Amino acid sequence: MLGRAASGLHRIDSALAFVDLCDVVRARPARGLSLTVSGPLAGAVRSLGAANYVLRAASELRERAGVTAGAALHLEKHIPPGAGLAGGTADGAAALRALGRLWGVSPRAAAMLAAASALGADGPACLESRPCWAGGVGADLTPMPAPVGHVVLVWPAIELATARVYAGWRGPGSRPAPRRGTLVQQHIARTTNDLERPAAELAPVVRRVRQALAAVPGARAVRMTGSGTAVFGLFDRRRDAEAAVRLLRRRRPRWWLCAASFLPGAAAAGAVRCGGGRSGSCRMRVRR
Repeated sequence: MLGRAASGLHRIDSALAFVDLCDVVRARPARGLSLTVSGPLAGAVRSLGAANYVLRAASELRERAGVTAGAALHLEKHIPPGAGLAGGTADGAAALRALGRLWGVSPRAAAMLAAASALGADGPACLESRPCWAGGVGADLTPMPAPVGHVVLVWPAIELATARVYAGWRGPGSRPAPRRGTLVQQHIARTTNDLERPAAELAPVVRRVRQALAAVPGARAVRMTGSGTAVFGLFDRRRDAEAAVRLLRRRRPRWWLCAASFLPGAAAAGAVRCGGGRSGSCRMRVRR
């Protein structure tokens, strides 16, 4: 965190990378906007209604691009909500990319970027969906070499609203981390997450999760993700990451755990498939 901009928004200095954990967003032509939800974590977001990031993104794009068409949207939910994994924002960004194909809005259109920015500071990065540094209020993006290796994600099944965590940050602001020639692993080793303190004040379990993951063989550079409450640890080998998940699952059966691998830059954007005519649809995989 670098402080606040004149607009009152927080200025960030973040590294964003993508792993092979994904939600799926589908869109097909319809008169109005609607959303259905499925998947193992559907219950956590089904009650959001119009506040769901997918519907928020669709409404923002339709208004800003002057679109009169609608869409029937479906979200298959696998990424934990309220965990600091940017799952909701990434869902919204995936909806924007799918609807851009459906409605004929260029991914580089001003309306598309404005709609992504309206989702939050990580909206533009999720729309780009490639490893990057994000600065300013989120729209200052610099390409970053795609990290290699594997990661374990641990979520204690406690949600935190991003706004509450940001509101608890008091500063002082950090200095921007060097970007040129810096790999994400080096960045993590040199920096801290300034939002961990306010997140841990709201949910002390964050510190216990960090300690538990840091004690697992092979784990390094253990940090809280985004605004929490999930924690990640880097692993050199996939089998070590999977062994860590098995070990922690035995010790903490109520925690959500996942072993994942970093994606190369070109793969992080997922895939869009569109059909033609009145029965056309778009399917977008969004990864975190």
